[in-house]
Amino acid sequence: MSSETPHTPAHPPNVKEATQELTDGNKNRNLGPFANELEFMVSNWYWNGSTQKTQKDTKALLEFLSKHGFSSEQIAATNWRKIDTILGKSKAELKEGEGDWIDDDGWKTTPVDLKIPFHRLMSQPGVHTFKAGTLYHRSIVEIVKEKLANTADYKLFHSEPYNLYWEPSNVYADLYNSDAFVKAHQEIQDPANNPDCSLPRAVIGLMFWSDQTLLTNFGKQKVWPLYMGFANESKYRRGQSSSNLCHQVAYFETLPDSVRDFISQRTGGSVQDEFMAFLNRETFHRQWSILLDDELLDAIENGLVITCCDGKKRRFYIRIFTYSADFPEKILISSIRRGTCPCPRCMMEQKSFHRMGTPEDQAFRDKNPRLYDKDTRAAVVQARKDIFEKNLAATGAVVKRGLKSRHLTPTRNAFAFGLRKTSFSLTSILVVDLLHEFEIGVWKDLYIHLIRILDLSPSSILVNDLDRRFRNVPSFGQAIRKFASNMSNMSRRAARDYEDVLQCSIVVFENFFEDPHGEIIAKLLYLCCQWHAFAKLRLHTDRTLELFEATTVALGNQFRLFMNVTCANITTYELPREVEARQRRASKSKSAPQSASQPVSTQRSIPDPPPIEGRRVKKLNISTYKFHSLGDYPQSIKKYGPVDAYSSELGEMLHKLPKDWFSRTNRRNVRRQITRIERRKGRLKTLARKHSDQLSHQDLPSPEKQAPSADPEIPFLKGTSTNEFISLSLFADNGVYSQDPLCDNFIFNLKSHLYARLPDAISAFIDWCKSFAPGASAVVPDDWSNINVRDKRLYTQKTLRIKYDSYDLRSGEDLIHVGTDNCNVMVLNPNYKPGGNGHPFLYARVLQIFNAQFDTTEVVKDAPNRFYTKNPWLSVPCLWIHWYEWSPRRSEFQLDPVRLKAPGSPGSTAFIHPKDILRASHIIPRFTLGWRKGCNGSNSATAVSDRKDWVSYYVNRFADRDMFMRYLWGFAIGHKYARAASTTIASALSVVPTVPDVEMADNLILVAEDDNADDVEMAGDLDNVGDDMDVDDEESNRYGV
Repeated sequence: MSSETPHTPAHPPNVKEATQELTDGNKNRNLGPFANELEFMVSNWYWNGSTQKTQKDTKALLEFLSKHGFSSEQIAATNWRKIDTILGKSKAELKEGEGDWIDDDGWKTTPVDLKIPFHRLMSQPGVHTFKAGTLYHRSIVEIVKEKLANTADYKLFHSEPYNLYWEPSNVYADLYNSDAFVKAHQEIQDPANNPDCSLPRAVIGLMFWSDQTLLTNFGKQKVWPLYMGFANESKYRRGQSSSNLCHQVAYFETLPDSVRDFISQRTGGSVQDEFMAFLNRETFHRQWSILLDDELLDAIENGLVITCCDGKKRRFYIRIFTYSADFPEKILISSIRRGTCPCPRCMMEQKSFHRMGTPEDQAFRDKNPRLYDKDTRAAVVQARKDIFEKNLAATGAVVKRGLKSRHLTPTRNAFAFGLRKTSFSLTSILVVDLLHEFEIGVWKDLYIHLIRILDLSPSSILVNDLDRRFRNVPSFGQAIRKFASNMSNMSRRAARDYEDVLQCSIVVFENFFEDPHGEIIAKLLYLCCQWHAFAKLRLHTDRTLELFEATTVALGNQFRLFMNVTCANITTYELPREVEARQRRASKSKSAPQSASQPVSTQRSIPDPPPIEGRRVKKLNISTYKFHSLGDYPQSIKKYGPVDAYSSELGEMLHKLPKDWFSRTNRRNVRRQITRIERRKGRLKTLARKHSDQLSHQDLPSPEKQAPSADPEIPFLKGTSTNEFISLSLFADNGVYSQDPLCDNFIFNLKSHLYARLPDAISAFIDWCKSFAPGASAVVPDDWSNINVRDKRLYTQKTLRIKYDSYDLRSGEDLIHVGTDNCNVMVLNPNYKPGGNGHPFLYARVLQIFNAQFDTTEVVKDAPNRFYTKNPWLSVPCLWIHWYEWSPRRSEFQLDPVRLKAPGSPGSTAFIHPKDILRASHIIPRFTLGWRKGCNGSNSATAVSDRKDWVSYYVNRFADRDMFMRYLWGFAIGHKYARAASTTIASALSVVPTVPDVEMADNLILVAEDDNADDVEMAGDLDNVGDDMDVDDEESNRYGV
């Protein structure tokens, strides 16, 4: 893979040499509020360690202090409360001299004043100011300055973008080598910008995430944080919580309930939800106007001149690239109505959303992007004049009429107005969101609808069968967890649970439905898995994007076919838990006004049958924003890089921080306490970095287990214990296992394998020990029968860690565990020829992990005695495996079927080298064929653990993204074994099953009625429209949806 930069980088990233941190000048030895090193260490241990200290933590601390000679007298008189106060406050809040050591600006508090308009028909018309609360925030510019002054981070900071290429396709890996970043970098090089400045110029790319979250599993206390990351840094490092590369910028204020009293006192009546939605939008954008201060706007337009860690001055231009949020918050950010045109990126009407994937759909998106141009801003300005100067109703017909064609609200959007002088595009930063739009959006809706169909069976027997199948699906490392006992009841499931269900759905739903529905659903599930795999790839090329686009088209057509044939002919009803949820919502909203957003069809259709047992008819709806958004993914990847770089999944992960810190507060004024905890932790880390030479023991010990070796050069990690072994005499002709068919020719096969392995093993062993025995040479037995292992026994291990190179040029690791679900492996098929009818891989079950040991005096000669004393044994690891037999797929929508070879048949078992393993393999039972005959709960092979086998299995190619790419032969950069293949797009398109173009029947199109849908409280029990958004009543009012 090659790279190309626009010009010679002024600051190449990933430099290995240490750079001098000139920005610190002469380092003073001041430890801030700490009188000595011990005070600092204890405070750092408390705040930057686990939030829940255990006895092991305390024991480790005491042992450390005793070992290094620290005395408790050094901290006996320490005023910890004062130290914590100084660590948490901003410099401006401290007494003179207390904050001289602080380099950051800390957290600020700015009052949020809301102007509430009362129209001319009210008793007190005019504009009144309401104190909406306080915004806790940090200066974005100051955070940028801190980043550029951090030597450790700056070494890996990409201030120069570059393009990546591979054979000769473009490679899309991260945001700093995306088209958007390269374009921004080229724009700032224009001499017309700051013509008198000759300094090197660079882009600082900002990425934002925001979402309100509950602080506890049981409770109502919430916070609404805003996180910020830098597009100049690796997404892999940013995704590691220990790297601390994401910054907390603000904690938004939500409109308090007292605003209703404020309004009622001046109107004498109740407050309409539509008006509350308007005020919530105003509050949100008022707070963003505070964050987009003059200093930030100047840095965007004119840049910041900063002396970097390498001593060079540069001019940095700040650019906002992405803002990740769920759909309701996207509506809030973009100030649009949810009604007939709810997409924040284009102007397509909701009634056409179901056409995702058609040529007309893509052409419309390209030609009709949503724009916040001069005319749009002028329309908003006029609407606000009508509201705030002419005293017209903010929710009245006159105001709506002027904005209806643009589907906007009369909110002064902080982004569209604040950044109007720049090239900023609000609609482009609202990037796609795989988590909410597909995993718990489109896929979740489809999965629940399939359960509704199964629920139509007598006594819901098929639903019970579904749960049974899920319970029998094996886990697969960290990719797929063991399923719960009742997967049909998806209450309180995490997003990753839906992802796991998707990746195993093809097998689990097999043969549940009669044709033609069974065939349609099987194809739909396969395409969903394939689309999800492409969407979640962490590295794309032009060729994989072409396949992704073809898959998107096929998925859209198959969904429409499913709607036309299956959904139109099978009437489904609410599940029991859906009935309960609807009844709970109804009981809460008896006095609430009816929603204007009622589900309607574009044509008259046959009336729905009456509900059964109080359950209403429930239909699947694909005329939703979430389904529509699937068509934007390929283009988003081309512009910003793979979606994992800006997925809202990272924002959800960052919620762990305020949730953990909440336990250290007194539950009052939570935002104030959380922001101070954040500064304590950050400043302690800064002190540790700046005074690392002074703090020789800054990191206290942790009782956590040490991680396995991360050295990618080590192909596998095995145990070295000799506590467990098995005697070769058990496999002799008169041994215990002589009648075991799996053990046929065991000794011959073992010694033949060791005989072939021994020369290389001895040579590698001598090379490793050459400093002890420079003149040593190998002694290899002349025949397999002369192989003598130590004590005629094999030492057994339960686990083996296999290292592998992933498709995105990273090192991964699989755990092989004998006797568990994780005991299946895949190896290369030596007879496979790309483009042929064969299969590229062979599959096997690992029966045992052996270490055969040899006396070094017998296999190495001419070595000094100390060599034999220090290295008495040579260990040769090997795996005893039972082969699976592969058979061709009957359909391009089917997974690869395999079955275990009959025990005792020629070649059913073998021994292999651990380094021959490509990866572990996720092999799922083929439930429709049942258990193997003759299996009564114990395996016929007594040499291994008892195990009940199925007649046949499926190899799950969708278990994770690296596994998926192994079946795209020649398309993965990191899979060296397949690079020589001359695969073309034309031949590779065969992996995308052919689906004919399909138009959905008009009577199945379900849409909201008009643009007023976002101005009222969304009715959660709408049969067919409500599934588009998973929001509660509070979110409905806050976001105005």
